[in-house]
Amino acid sequence: MIYYRRCQTCGNCPCTCGNSGSNNGCGCNGNGYGYNNGYNNGCGCNGYGNGGTISIRGATGPTGPAGPQGPTGPTGPATITVGQTITAEPGTAASVTSTGGENAVLTFTIPRGATGATGGTGATGPQGVQGLQGAQGPQGPQGAQGIAGPTGPVGPAGATGEAGPQGPAGPQGPIGPQGPAGQDATITPAAAVDNIANPADTTTQEIAETLNTLLDNLRTAGLLAT
Repeated sequence: MIYYRRCQTCGNCPCTCGNSGSNNGCGCNGNGYGYNNGYNNGCGCNGYGNGGTISIRGATGPTGPAGPQGPTGPTGPATITVGQTITAEPGTAASVTSTGGENAVLTFTIPRGATGATGGTGATGPQGVQGLQGAQGPQGPQGAQGIAGPTGPVGPAGATGEAGPQGPAGPQGPIGPQGPAGQDATITPAAAVDNIANPADTTTQEIAETLNTLLDNLRTAGLLAT
């Protein structure tokens, strides 16, 4: 409990003294000090104060009447316009900045929320329409040769082609065994044939000489009449 004391020397002294005990004085006007008489703890008012009367603070009184209306405040902005809304980094403070004087423009700075957890995979949507075919890309490098596949079935025989040119004569084979003796033949010489005249050019002349030699041999063998 708090006790208020009235100094006998200086009247109402606006100081609050302690409840009990010795030397619990109050200094008033800056230079007084408490005076202890063993029973009453006085207030010092501009000097030595005597022990005053002790009073106990009563209950709080009713509320007083309302005071007079204060002066009119400064004139606010004529117009208020919402300007930009800026998204700040997560964790920063939100703020509102006013510019423009009487015609205020408000700029709101609101931090972006932190990235939430990844949601689950949604259901597969319907297949869209097929897009246009893109341009053909460049030819890629040749790949490695694959393993040989199995041999396919024999196809049908093709049509016989035209006969090719006759090849050169092969080497003469070995002489075969002698055959049995034949019957004596009756040779009738053919009619006489004259030798071929010697032609002018060299190539035809060689052919004529060969034929004339053959005719001579036939005459010698009795196959051609002389």
